[in-house]
Amino acid sequence: MAKINEIMAKINEIGPKAAFLVSHSGRRNEPEGDLAPPAKDPSIRDLLLGSAAPIPVTRTGLRSFREGGYSVIRSKGESPAVLIFDHGPVGYLSIAAHGHADTLAVWLSVGNQPILVDAGTYKYHSDRVIRDAFRSTIAHNTLTLCGVGSSRPAGPFNWASKAKGRCVVVQDGPIARLVAEHDGFLTRFRLRHRRTIEFDGASQIVITDELLGDGDIGEVTISFLLDPACEARLDGSSFHVSAGGRSIARLVSTGPLSASITRGDTHSNLGWVSPSFGVLLPASCLLFQGKLEQPSVIRINLLSETQAQH
Repeated sequence: MAKINEIMAKINEIGPKAAFLVSHSGRRNEPEGDLAPPAKDPSIRDLLLGSAAPIPVTRTGLRSFREGGYSVIRSKGESPAVLIFDHGPVGYLSIAAHGHADTLAVWLSVGNQPILVDAGTYKYHSDRVIRDAFRSTIAHNTLTLCGVGSSRPAGPFNWASKAKGRCVVVQDGPIARLVAEHDGFLTRFRLRHRRTIEFDGASQIVITDELLGDGDIGEVTISFLLDPACEARLDGSSFHVSAGGRSIARLVSTGPLSASITRGDTHSNLGWVSPSFGVLLPASCLLFQGKLEQPSVIRINLLSETQAQH
């Protein structure tokens, strides 16, 4: 527990929702290098006059946590964008009891406003259907194939199958680039899901999804769950996202998929966020659906206050 608390203290500076780096899956994430501000050497003067607090150092750019299976991209500025990409195991150790089927999911926040979020846990035992729904792939910000998730639950804390994710490319620079894939569809569909993330470090994020292999490509659903404080409006193949009365982002699909929104749906159990145990809030779930016969390209444009007025 002491080690987990130490790691959490180091990664909390990354931004809102950074706690996903030690998530509901229970995975431990060892940073490549120290994320905490350097310690100040003690001196006699500090004992007499008191020690000045060290100036926090905020890292920007791309950071990869390979042991835990997460990568983080943080932009510069007073209200930085923080994108987290999950390319690791489903959960801790072989049983992954608290894991979710969220391989290749992303989370996104800007300043203090979360945009793309995790659905949470809600409850464990009282409702098997709800428990499975919150663990399912379609409840997370990633791709479902023919209604089948990347990992399939078997009871509230077990799995019938678990996807194995791997990071293929980690490339920092003016445009940070991450490529990862998983084998969760390989046995049943003879296909791998590969996701590429590109971020210019300011306002443009491109998410490309493709299915690789010799299997038949069926219907896919790519989900993006918004924070309950966000609202979404659909305009053709574009979503306009706002929070607090201000436009904050646009999501545009330039691939072959059609777009729709669901919110707080009791039939599909989509469009819900559980911010704490036993608490349930309706939230907009953005869906891109269709046959992925060519790569799906979804562009996220983060809007400044000036851009939001136009």
